[in-house]
Amino acid sequence: MRGLQLASDTVLRLATQAHAAVARGDAASAELARMSLEKQLELATRLIDELLFDGTDHHTVH
Repeated sequence: MRGLQLASDTVLRLATQAHAAVARGDAASAELARMSLEKQLELATRLIDELLFDGTDHHTVH
């Protein structure tokens, strides 16, 4: 559960960074934050799947 909390906090931080970069017109930083956010969302989704389905083959829709 702690891993999911950390992953969720990181998702929020990266989304905030992406938003700020877009707001200031910094395309390079926005793209970097977006790519990091995508990877972090994949991790958070895997952790959710593990918690919900206890390692079975079910997967959260994303």
